[in-house]
Amino acid sequence: MANKLQDRLASKTAELASRVEASTANRTERAASTMPGQLGAFRLDAQKWKAQIEELQAENASLKQSSVAGEIDLDKLVEVPGRRKYMSPEKYHELRENLRHNPLIQPISISLVEDGKAEIVSGHHRSDVFKEFGRKTIPYTLFSGAKEQRALAAFYANLLQDDITDYEKYLGFKLLREARPGTTQAQMAEESGISDSIVSDLLAFDDLPRDVLNTLSEKPYLLGSKAGAALASLSRRGKSRQVIDAVALLAEGKLDQAHAVKLASAEPKSTKTVVERKEVRIKSGRSVFCTMTASKKTFRLEFSSEQVAEALREKIQTYLEGLAREVT
Repeated sequence: MANKLQDRLASKTAELASRVEASTANRTERAASTMPGQLGAFRLDAQKWKAQIEELQAENASLKQSSVAGEIDLDKLVEVPGRRKYMSPEKYHELRENLRHNPLIQPISISLVEDGKAEIVSGHHRSDVFKEFGRKTIPYTLFSGAKEQRALAAFYANLLQDDITDYEKYLGFKLLREARPGTTQAQMAEESGISDSIVSDLLAFDDLPRDVLNTLSEKPYLLGSKAGAALASLSRRGKSRQVIDAVALLAEGKLDQAHAVKLASAEPKSTKTVVERKEVRIKSGRSVFCTMTASKKTFRLEFSSEQVAEALREKIQTYLEGLAREVT
């Protein structure tokens, strides 16, 4: 790769030198009527070549940065917990079948660590496929940077991929905020190219109950940014228990995201105490003389005859008044 890079730069330099010589010859052949005219023409040419030299230097730096450093043994790769991004089984199948029939166009990115090992910065699933195929090595590009920079590089490498989940985006922005304290939400949005409102929804995952975050760590695809932000808002309003229950049903496939938010938003139904009531029927022969219904501190008498009820009302009243005097 280094030889190809040198040949390309040499070719570019040769072409640039030829153009400079040709321009100089043309300029000397042109007869400027005055000295200021010659000086002005020289300045324009100098600016032109200066811009092209700077463009060539920038291309040189880009080529060095993106060039394949070589191939590394797969058994030397180590995985940093939390850096691997979720990929659906369908997507992984597509990747595997593509690499079965085609060469790897995008090498994995690694960072060298101790004992001859290398951390995977980006390319976990590509290396999985190579291992599955029984390959021994895989092409790589080398990333040099501190631990925090490697984590952020991995995040930004995956940020705009279609299959990265909103929960994983949240983890990346959280990592960015921890690595660079003082970074504002607006700065995160500008750097990532994601709208400020979406970044705000993602960072709201911070307010989800711990049980919900644990569930998302196992199933990161469960919640999108909008539903996650809505449930986080409910948690801040004291409905954490309802949020946890709703996400549990979501994880079981019994609800979709919209209904999970609706369920967590619902006001809990008031539970009325059920009072046990006892009913006693007093008979006179085969007919009911009186029905007495009692519950806790109350009871009700219902007679079959109004005349009987009226006759007994005074007797019952007199009896209760006498009983009250005895209690006193």
